[in-house]
Amino acid sequence: MSRRLLMIAITVFCILLAGVFISSDFIYRNGKTNVNISISSPDAYLTINSVVVKTNNIYLQPGKYLISANKKGYFENRKIYEINEKEMNMHLKLTPIPDKTVSELNFDGDFNKLQAKYPIIKNFPYDAGVYLIDYDIKGSYLKGYSIELLVMSDNAIGRREALRGIRDLGYNPIDYSVKFENFESEIK
Repeated sequence: MSRRLLMIAITVFCILLAGVFISSDFIYRNGKTNVNISISSPDAYLTINSVVVKTNNIYLQPGKYLISANKKGYFENRKIYEINEKEMNMHLKLTPIPDKTVSELNFDGDFNKLQAKYPIIKNFPYDAGVYLIDYDIKGSYLKGYSIELLVMSDNAIGRREALRGIRDLGYNPIDYSVKFENFESEIK
């Protein structure tokens, strides 16, 4: 094979390879929203729907996601976010656990106590399509922990169904603090 044919073959191969890369990247990103997530503390790890994500610039289909930032010695920042078609920038702030409670805090033990006190949290996050239910941990080591149920739905029917879903799990929503995320009253 002549040197000229070899150079042409290599050039064609490089062009085809670049085309495959560009088209696969387009297919991966098609219909997804660019979400750039920054975290206030270096070396923290990011999870989306309980899956660790290695990059802070990701593409997600529009919908509801449980996004959290974690780092040892810091309180977890965990929240349900609604991703729409617009590019989004998020900043997750991690709050350090005060020094005097870091050594005292046994999160596994405290979390086990929390689960014993509020067994409902073993069911979350719960995504039923029209609503998503999760929980947030409130309180402190010194004052004790409690939970707040987080319900995300963009309409009244979904919110009502979420309360019914809590009852179907065998719990009474009246026994818990319930927060409706992104709630806007339909009554004008």
